[in-house]
Amino acid sequence: MSMRFLKIILVFCLGLFFSHCSSQGQVAKQWQEKMSEATYTIWTSGAAPAGIGADFFVEFAESLDFEVQRFEVNGEALLVEIERNENKTLVIGRKYNEPDFENPNRETPAFYHEEKYSGFLEIQVDDKEITIPVSSFEKSENPNKNM
Repeated sequence: MSMRFLKIILVFCLGLFFSHCSSQGQVAKQWQEKMSEATYTIWTSGAAPAGIGADFFVEFAESLDFEVQRFEVNGEALLVEIERNENKTLVIGRKYNEPDFENPNRETPAFYHEEKYSGFLEIQVDDKEITIPVSSFEKSENPNKNM
C-alpha cells in the first residue's frame, strides 16, 4: 500500500470519529435542554449517631422514556429511582451513609460538605447511550417539593 492511500484512510477515519463525537455532543445538548431543574437536599436520619444522606433530583419538563445507566455526582455513583407522570420525568439519585453505632462521634464524610455539586446522567434511549452533563445542582430549600 502506498503512503498516500494510508493517509487518505487515516483522514477518513478521523473524520468519522470527529463526526460521531460532534453528533454525540449535539444529542447530549438536546437532552440537557430538556432538563427543567437540578436540585439536591442533604438530610440526617435522626438523633446521634445518625445516618446522613443526600438526594439529587434532575427534572425533565415532559414525560420521557429512557433508562438510567448511571447517575454520578462529584465522582460518587448514586442509587437511582425514576418517577414519571404525564407532565414530567424525575430522576432521583441517592447516597446514604448509615450510622456507626460503634463510633458515634465519627466525622461526617467530606461528600456532604462540598461547596458545589455537579455530575452526569448516563441514559439509554433506543439502544443509544447518552451522557448528559449536569454542571450544577442547586440546594433545595424544601426537601419535599420534588416528592
